[in-house]
Amino acid sequence: MEKRSIARSIELNERLVQLEERMKAHTTQECERIETKPLTEFRKWGRTSDMRTKLAIDNVAALNERLMVLEDRISSLERRSAA
Repeated sequence: MEKRSIARSIELNERLVQLEERMKAHTTQECERIETKPLTEFRKWGRTSDMRTKLAIDNVAALNERLMVLEDRISSLERRSAA
């Protein structure tokens, strides 16, 4: 009877160890997933944000160029009318 009790206790201990190992593995996987997913999404957002920023900078540069041309034309017209 005592041998069966000891054997049962050993079996339960082994099962608990296996369960603990599976829980640790699952927890590790979930932690990695939880860490990786936001980083991946942030990287995607960063890439599109960089593209939008570059586009905005290019647009501002183009507008500045056009503004300089207009200022030159207005200055030229003002000089003609003053002369």
